[in-house]
Amino acid sequence: MGRAIERCKIARMVPLLYKAVIYLGSVFLLIGPGNALRTIQAGDGPTYCADAASQAEKMTQDGKPQALSEALKLYQQSLNCGPGVLPNEQRGEVLLKMGRVQLLLEKTRDALDSFSSAAEIFRQVEDRNDMVQRRYATALLNQAVALGSLRRMDDSLPVYNQARALFHSLGDKPREAFTLGELSRIHFLMGDNQSALLYSSKALALRQRIDGKDQDNQRQKATLFDYEGRIYAQMNEPELARSYFQDALAIAKRTSYHRIQAYTLNDLGALLLRQHKPQRSERIHQQALDILNEHEPGNTDGIAETKTLLADAQAASGKYGRATQNYRTALSLQEKSGDEIGQAETHFSLGLNELASGHLENALTSFRKASEIYRRVHDRALFPTGGSQWHEIPPWKQALSARCRTVARLPQSNPATVDFKTGH
Repeated sequence: MGRAIERCKIARMVPLLYKAVIYLGSVFLLIGPGNALRTIQAGDGPTYCADAASQAEKMTQDGKPQALSEALKLYQQSLNCGPGVLPNEQRGEVLLKMGRVQLLLEKTRDALDSFSSAAEIFRQVEDRNDMVQRRYATALLNQAVALGSLRRMDDSLPVYNQARALFHSLGDKPREAFTLGELSRIHFLMGDNQSALLYSSKALALRQRIDGKDQDNQRQKATLFDYEGRIYAQMNEPELARSYFQDALAIAKRTSYHRIQAYTLNDLGALLLRQHKPQRSERIHQQALDILNEHEPGNTDGIAETKTLLADAQAASGKYGRATQNYRTALSLQEKSGDEIGQAETHFSLGLNELASGHLENALTSFRKASEIYRRVHDRALFPTGGSQWHEIPPWKQALSARCRTVARLPQSNPATVDFKTGH
């Protein structure tokens, strides 16, 4: 019985890890390069074309969903201008910026269309100087990130490689290093740990050749060290994983990179829990939560995920009441932010907690909610016209809820004696 619960807890970490690492890989890209819009002039056409693009860029800096939605409308207004007013190269730059806003709003398919259109515009420029070549590479890089976000890993790899080759030919070490880091992330998510290590090592080597006083470069190094820690943790080499997490934490703390500091602490806490050290894991996750509450109180997704991980550690120590409270707080935050996958994961963890504390009906309810959300999100993403296609859901997702619904139905002589520390 205990082993079944332990398998369910491990299964839950798969989507959590994906969600966290996809954010780590794209956070810098979303605020990426591109200032061509500032060169748009309205002299030969309606002034609103230039004004719309300029205003959209200012609204994007606000970062709030309403402002981003308004920025999206303004970018579209700019794109509606004719080629005489908005030349193709500047149209490509508008599409790049529009795509980044769409990514921030989680309109990933729309973002992919924007980035693909931008890349095609820059590709068709007959005499590509270095500036146009760099924009082309940037469009490809953004396109690859969008493909990865849509779980189209195989499709993203050749686009990443094309972008990397362009950045290398331009001598653009920071963006080449970023692309190598992305290649590491994608290979990791595909289960190819050796290739993931190869690319992350190349990215780190390249970053060592960049100015050591460059704070952004140092923060990127922290992200790469966290990548390597995750890879070694997946390869069941906990000591190596811990050493890389410590390297990431040292840089993040030195550069006041609070988000990566908190996320790496969460990675370390998850590693400790896998080593059956729930008390230490709880302390580490509490540190991460304190950092986010102090420095990033608006990071709802990060706080919710940290509370879920904290609750996992508490549940493993038998602190079921505290764990339930943190799971429910996380669910409230995820419902407000619209994070449906996060809700499913937390419902699942709450179900494990209810199961371990002997509340079988509550456990079954939580597992059922997790299953329903996974089914709904999957159907909406792959079958927007409707219909139920549960058989198309990846097997691990079916197993994640179906196996644990079965566990919840099993009779138990004394469910409260299940020990999460040993799995027995």
